[in-house]
Amino acid sequence: MFINNIDFSFSDINLPKEIPCIDMPGVTAKPNEGTISQSKILLPKICELLGSIPNNDKAVITVSGGSGVGKSTISAILSYVLNKAGIGTYVMSGDNYPLRIPGENDAERLRIFRQGGIKGLRDADMLDDEITKGIISLQRANEDADLKNLEKFSWFSCYLKNATRALSEYLGSPSELDFSEVCNIIENFKKGTDYVWFKKLGRTNDSLYYEKTDMRNIKILILEWTHANSIFVKGSDIPVLLKSTPEETLKYRMERGRDAGVDSPFTTLVLGIEQKMLDSSAPFAKLILTKSGKLIDYENYASAD
Repeated sequence: MFINNIDFSFSDINLPKEIPCIDMPGVTAKPNEGTISQSKILLPKICELLGSIPNNDKAVITVSGGSGVGKSTISAILSYVLNKAGIGTYVMSGDNYPLRIPGENDAERLRIFRQGGIKGLRDADMLDDEITKGIISLQRANEDADLKNLEKFSWFSCYLKNATRALSEYLGSPSELDFSEVCNIIENFKKGTDYVWFKKLGRTNDSLYYEKTDMRNIKILILEWTHANSIFVKGSDIPVLLKSTPEETLKYRMERGRDAGVDSPFTTLVLGIEQKMLDSSAPFAKLILTKSGKLIDYENYASAD
């Protein structure tokens, strides 16, 4: 195998204050004490696992976790150190592979949620003019995912249950994300394709393009993504999960301040659903790392509060 004699101490590596995220033009990762410490714990374990992969000179590491947990930064640090050690590594961002740009996907999520709720009331034969007016009022105020409404309206539980079910079926599914393209990239990389076209997706429809990348000297592909360890992603050799709670994820998102409505009831609901998806894929992770930098097994992960 291609992994040998890497200095796990990072002693000869001076990390820059910012590491360019090659797959996300204009974006940089900013290592801090926490992410550096986590990376130092992960690297020797990753290299140990890489060394046990037989008859393979290409490997894929997938790094999953909630939004803002440190996936991009930790992946950037690992890539930087591995490249410095002479192991060609490329970090691929799964955030480039939704089927819609962020704003349109947010709108589609909300549409599916609301359509599911209204259809649920229809199927339960609960819709009348008064309830319809109530739904419209809540939707206009962006309060139709607020759990406080359970105490105010007898019909709201039916609306919320069906809306949440519809949203859960969409989030992290092939209807939302282009898993086919991601899997094709992984497959071609492992086959030893000299060049790979990586998608670059901005936040507007005029900022989508592809970049042809020379992969001849790349031995490790790191896919960092909330959904990196989804059942729809094939070909991962080392699935890594960065553990966080929905509350921690919300805090990270608020600190990042990238998206509007980050603390809305609807966003809170989305984060809760995504956490359940992360929990469902956790048994398949080979490495699970807590925010405090502790490696745990799935049994401890499942029993944690």
